[in-house]
Amino acid sequence: MSASVESCIYQGERYLLELRLQDGQAVSAFHSAPLAVRQSVNVQLLRGWRLDAA
Repeated sequence: MSASVESCIYQGERYLLELRLQDGQAVSAFHSAPLAVRQSVNVQLLRGWRLDAA
C-alpha cells in the first residue's frame, strides 16, 4: 500500500517514521535509513499492535 512520509526522526539504531496512508490513517514505522519528508513509499504491514483508548 502507498503512504507519504510525514516525519523521520533518528532513534538510536533506527529511524522512526510517521506515515500517512492514502485513506488518511496515520501509521508509525521503523526503517534502517532516513527517508525524506513528503516522500512517497510503498509499505507492507507484517506486524502491528494497537493501544486502546482509556
